[in-house]
Amino acid sequence: MEIIDNIDKINIKQWSEFIQNHPDGNIFQSPEMYFLYLKSEGFLPFVFVAYEDNNILGVLLAVIQKEYNSFIGIFTSRAIIWGGPLVLNNNIDVGNFILKNYNHRIKSKAIYSQFRNLFDLEYLKPACRDHKFKYEDHLNIQINLAESWDNLLDNIQKSRKRNLTKSLNKGTVLKELKSDEEIISSYNLIRETYKRIKLPFPKISFFTNLFNELYSRNYCKFFIAENNNTIIGIRIILTYKNIIHDFYAGSSNNHTDKYPNDFLIMNILDWGNRNGFTFFDFGGAGKPNIPYGVRDHKLKFGGNVVNYGRFEKIHKPFIYKASAFAFKIWKFLK
Repeated sequence: MEIIDNIDKINIKQWSEFIQNHPDGNIFQSPEMYFLYLKSEGFLPFVFVAYEDNNILGVLLAVIQKEYNSFIGIFTSRAIIWGGPLVLNNNIDVGNFILKNYNHRIKSKAIYSQFRNLFDLEYLKPACRDHKFKYEDHLNIQINLAESWDNLLDNIQKSRKRNLTKSLNKGTVLKELKSDEEIISSYNLIRETYKRIKLPFPKISFFTNLFNELYSRNYCKFFIAENNNTIIGIRIILTYKNIIHDFYAGSSNNHTDKYPNDFLIMNILDWGNRNGFTFFDFGGAGKPNIPYGVRDHKLKFGGNVVNYGRFEKIHKPFIYKASAFAFKIWKFLK
């Protein structure tokens, strides 16, 4: 068994087929995401493919994100792994081998690594412990789209349905963005939203590349809420295999009376239900037993809370502590 981490030596078609055929295969471990990250400012992807006799046994795609390219970027670089590794038959030896090689390669490049699990990785816990990754409970919300629309509606709080009706009565319409020019014009809403909640957000190149790399393959959708010819909300979803992932969202603070967020979520659930998707992954919902307003809001649309947890390892403890302090200052200044 060997690890290949040079993109030029990896068979992209074989990699893509492995992800497609794996029962937990997801967009975040796909070649398309690798090349999206590669072309976007602020992202640096790494892929580790385990081979034996020219057959792929496992894949791990990680991306290092940092907010600045200057010296200060050292204090913001973190490696994130969504939905990986993907290992054939959950073979612990393969998983351990991938983690060993990942750890060796990344430890000098990122302050910390975080595995954001999208499915049960119980089999990998012993290997993670061996490589000094700490497990933490972390919740996620999934909405079953395979049910009838009537059943889905029954699970959604009346207040959300009322907000949808109010939005429609005020003339809000659903549209899909179909060109990168339109995406550029709606980027301000994402920027406005992330500044409002004081979280870092990608440069515009990430979203234009997202459209150019994934839209033509039907791996993403850009839905907007429009009112009186003005975009008042945007929601970007990833659509891979039978799963919809809620990815990025933005809304105007000047149009809260038209409920663009509720309008878009309800319409996306309807769209996913009609187009044969199995479930809608609503994303993170915080830690168990700790109050979290985002989780409370998401649960108003129904869904089940799952706890796949996260694995995390701090590679540079001193810089990690300094960066945590710097992030607090950054949020204060914002």
